[in-house]
Amino acid sequence: MTPGGLRHKVIKGGAYLAGRQLVGMLLSMVSMVIIFRYLGPKDFGLLSVTQGIWFFVGSVASLGLDVFLIREKESLREEEIRQIFTLIVLVFLFAYLTIWILSPFISIWLGNVILEPLLKLAGVVYLLKQIGLVSQALLDRSLEFRKVSLVELASQIIYYVGAIPLVIAGWTYWGVMAGLIISTGFMTLYLIRLHSIHPVVCFHMPFVKRALKYGLGYQFAVWTWQIRDFAVPVVIAKIAGLEAAGIVSATNQLINRVSFLRGVVWRISIAAFAKIYDDIERMLRAIQKGMVYQALLLGVMFVGVAMVLPWVHLILGPKWIAVAGVYPFLATGILMNAVFSLQCSALFAKGFNHNVNKFHIANITILLAASFFIIPRLGLWGYCIAELMALLSYVVLHNEVIRNLGKPTYGIVFIVLATVTTALFVATWFPYGNWVVSGGLVMFASMARIRKEFNSVYRELRAELAKE
Repeated sequence: MTPGGLRHKVIKGGAYLAGRQLVGMLLSMVSMVIIFRYLGPKDFGLLSVTQGIWFFVGSVASLGLDVFLIREKESLREEEIRQIFTLIVLVFLFAYLTIWILSPFISIWLGNVILEPLLKLAGVVYLLKQIGLVSQALLDRSLEFRKVSLVELASQIIYYVGAIPLVIAGWTYWGVMAGLIISTGFMTLYLIRLHSIHPVVCFHMPFVKRALKYGLGYQFAVWTWQIRDFAVPVVIAKIAGLEAAGIVSATNQLINRVSFLRGVVWRISIAAFAKIYDDIERMLRAIQKGMVYQALLLGVMFVGVAMVLPWVHLILGPKWIAVAGVYPFLATGILMNAVFSLQCSALFAKGFNHNVNKFHIANITILLAASFFIIPRLGLWGYCIAELMALLSYVVLHNEVIRNLGKPTYGIVFIVLATVTTALFVATWFPYGNWVVSGGLVMFASMARIRKEFNSVYRELRAELAKE
């Protein structure tokens, strides 16, 4: 594929994904208000622990084989695709059985008997996801993001239609689980309809070994990062209680909904960098542009949310008032991760998985060590401090990028990050902070260089989308 053709297809596909995510974000905001108001922090903490455990188990059980399918340079035969599908499903079934056996002990350790049936039921959701994983990976491989975005949006709507009435009717977290099972089942059936795959009864071991070698090499680096999703709610629930875990998870969910572009850019970069992995100069240019786009677009969204969060208790109820205080800490960490995510994707594409893993290990080590030390003393706010301390790990990632790819330019990115971070804390922590932030943003937007970057983003997207 020519550079221009790849660039057009990536931006076009990204626009479809971003559009889907934008509509989904608006719908999810409405559902979050309803679900949060009816559940409360403690019940949501139960859900966050359950989903954190299963998200990690599902990621481990995939063995990185979905990424192998996306990045494999050679054409894949149908028999090879079926082998990968069968292996993913078999490994997850073993993982499901393991969690089923361990669930009583997990619920006793965390001091809540409801966790046992929740863990068993949530496994059904992730089993359905694993069944559709290969079909989705094949669509991503072909950069068919339009098809994927449509089915994801339909699945999301089905979840809201199923879950919200049940939650209002008093089903609490069981209503959420029912909605997830229905919507995930729909998405899996639709993906299979787009690309039907049948299991095999035997494996061609040379191919399986090659796929596992690549997949596990990539996935090991991802697992160390995804330990955060597993460990954070579990550690907070164990040390500070389920209510604190619910506050942190709800805040993270709010930020992730608002930062929908972060996932779009990561997902596209995985596929796109695989096409240009041998052109370091192109990769560096893409990284530098992507950093600016992420910082500007997400920064504006994060600050916009921060300006309304002081009134969150009027919408969600007084039990959720701590979300406003926690928000700037977690948003700062996620914004930093979004800006540096392209560096990780580029290193993955070049095969430097262990280099990314150094950063992941540094980040999770700092976060967990600080959490175990500070949370018992400061509770929920101890975790917020631990998140800020974990930002030091990005020095490790920066050094790995310089050593293996080259030195990106950070000038405008650091200006945006500093401005956004200051605005986040001022808007949520200080009286009349919204007025201060409003004035500051007007001054920030008036800077010639910032206007130039915003105009560049707009012109590039408009030009590419106009080609069809």
